[in-house]
Amino acid sequence: MALPPNLLFIGFGAATALFFVLWLRTWNRESGCVEKRQSLEFELLAKTDELARKSADLIDAHATLRLHSMRDELTGLLNRSSILEMLDREMARSVRDKNTLSVVLVDIDYLQKINDQHGEPAGDEVLKEVGRRIEHAIRNYDAAGRFAGGEFLLVLPRFEADTGVERLRKIHDSLCGKPVTLANGTLSVTCSFGVSILLPDQFYAVEELLERAKQARATAKLDGRNRIGFFARSASEGEKD
Repeated sequence: MALPPNLLFIGFGAATALFFVLWLRTWNRESGCVEKRQSLEFELLAKTDELARKSADLIDAHATLRLHSMRDELTGLLNRSSILEMLDREMARSVRDKNTLSVVLVDIDYLQKINDQHGEPAGDEVLKEVGRRIEHAIRNYDAAGRFAGGEFLLVLPRFEADTGVERLRKIHDSLCGKPVTLANGTLSVTCSFGVSILLPDQFYAVEELLERAKQARATAKLDGRNRIGFFARSASEGEKD
């Protein structure tokens, strides 16, 4: 028996309503999943950015730590181990390229006397100022470091005989040409240089080249300080070479 039209309409409407309710629930559930997925994606992006920033901070911190480990805390120049590594590399480069290399030991005259008379803070200020003057006096491919106490080591590649001596004089004048300003006045400071030169046809160990520079510096001090001493080879050494 056929149903009346109005019952058919009611039945169709109920089915439609039920379908709409089921669809709405499905849409809400899917919509919630989309929103949750988007929320998770945003959270993941935020975490990724945070990790990237932390990684960059760690890289910067590592670079800063490495830089500090290479530098002398007082003067900011290379420390002893770093300047010796630089000397070793430059010696190898000079031998390979057949260039002349100059090694200079700079010693502040009477530093202990300065500490005794004016106090260690004044001595530290002298060291810092001499370090600053050295950094401004050398070329960008030269190297300088604090070697020990009041001593500095300069590594000067491509030292030419006709211009190198004059350049050393200019560096010496830059360090000692004017007084150092202290908290309670000014102080005249002098330095003694000991120079050892590695020629293209020679090869020495780092220790031997440094020993020659020390001998040249000792000669400068014996000759009255505040001057440049050069290592002089003996006649027997010249015959050996």
